[in-house]
Amino acid sequence: MGSEGARQPLDIVRSETRRYESDPQCEDQRRESFRPFAPSILEEAVSDWFEEDDAVPFMMQVFQIRVDKRASIPAVTHVDGSGRLQTVSRGTNPRYYGLIEAFRELSGVPMVLNTSFNENEPESAHPWKRSTVF
Repeated sequence: MGSEGARQPLDIVRSETRRYESDPQCEDQRRESFRPFAPSILEEAVSDWFEEDDAVPFMMQVFQIRVDKRASIPAVTHVDGSGRLQTVSRGTNPRYYGLIEAFRELSGVPMVLNTSFNENEPESAHPWKRSTVF
């Protein structure tokens, strides 16, 4: 299994201030302007938020976000209305699933913003190393 949800910084998908077009984190992470942040979503909620419905455990696919949901998750909605999602199942990643489920219970949104390091940034197993980017 990849590191999705295990070592990346997480944030709230509903935050307009986390739009990738204007986010200073894009510059700090050397994130290209065309690469939006990714939503990690509970696997069973995909069809409620996206036009397609499939398991995508490694952020390898882009689905269209339902038009009526786009304003609710601006931080992960690309300019063309798509999102590069990661689905999370209880069976394969119970801790990350539990985190997203707790956020869903608080907010009504079954996903979190999952970012990553880019342009050859090394993987890091220690939070203090990741925090130096910010």
